Amino acid sequence: HDARRTTHDDVDVDVVLVFLPAELVARLIGPLLARLRSGTRVLAPEQAALDAQPAPQRSTLLVTDAGVTVVHEWRA
Repeated sequence: HDARRTTHDDVDVDVVLVFLPAELVARLIGPLLARLRSGTRVLAPEQAALDAQPAPQRSTLLVTDAGVTVVHEWRA
């Protein structure tokens, strides 16, 4: 394994947390899901409407003392 590699094709992860603007999440979710192993979850907290394809399998309202957001979830 070369520690200097810049690609992550062989990374074994359970969850990917994406903090990007909604329009970037919408563009990247399909290609990202295609690269992940089956069962990996992708979570994206958003405060704007999300027009992503594929659509999230689940969206959860998250309310804290600091504010309100929605966390969208996809599974690879």
